[in-house]
Amino acid sequence: MRLPSRGVLALLLLAVPMSPTAADDAVRQGLAPLKDRVVTALNADDIETLLTEVTPEVAFTAMNGRVAHGRDGVRAYFDTMRGSIGSSVTEYHIALTPDGPVRLYGGDNAVATGDAQAHYKFKGGMVLDAHGRWTADLVRQNDRWQIAAVHYSGNLFDNPLLDAARTAAWLAGGIAVAVGFIIGGRWWRPARSAST
Repeated sequence: MRLPSRGVLALLLLAVPMSPTAADDAVRQGLAPLKDRVVTALNADDIETLLTEVTPEVAFTAMNGRVAHGRDGVRAYFDTMRGSIGSSVTEYHIALTPDGPVRLYGGDNAVATGDAQAHYKFKGGMVLDAHGRWTADLVRQNDRWQIAAVHYSGNLFDNPLLDAARTAAWLAGGIAVAVGFIIGGRWWRPARSAST
C-alpha cells in the first residue's frame, strides 16, 4: 500500500478544521471586557475613559468619512460632533455585536468585526435608528489589549437619513404639484364673458 505524498497530506490537514487552543480561548475571553468598556464609555459620552482603551497612535474612521489619528484627533472629532449635533440630541445609545470570535494573529494582534445599532433621539421627538458595521484592529502592548484602529461605516444606499430625505422629497414634490394645480387652474380657467 502506497502512502499519500507529503503535499497531499498537507492539503488534507488544511481541510480539517482545527479547534482553537485553550490559550486562544483565554485571549478571546480577555478581550471581551474591552468591548464592554468601550460601549459603556460611548453611551456615557465619556470620551476620556474611551481614550484609555486606544493606542496613542490609533486610527479612527467615522461613519461620515472623517479620519482621526491619535488620541488628540479622536478627542477633537468627538468635540466637533458634540458641537454640531450634540445640542439637538437628547438621547444616544449604541450596541455593538461581534460577528463571531475575534480572529487572532499571533499573540499580540487580533481583528474583530461586527454590527452596530445606534439610537438617537432629538429635541422635538424625532427618533433615528442607524445600522452600521465596524472593524477593529486590536494590539497587545505591555500585556494590555488596546484598539489600534477602528473603521465604522453605514450602508450608503439604505439608511435612515436617506429614507428621511426621500420622504421629505416626495412630500415637497407632492405639495409643489398640488400648489401648481391650484395656481395653474386659476391661470388657465377660461374667463367668463360678460353676457353670462
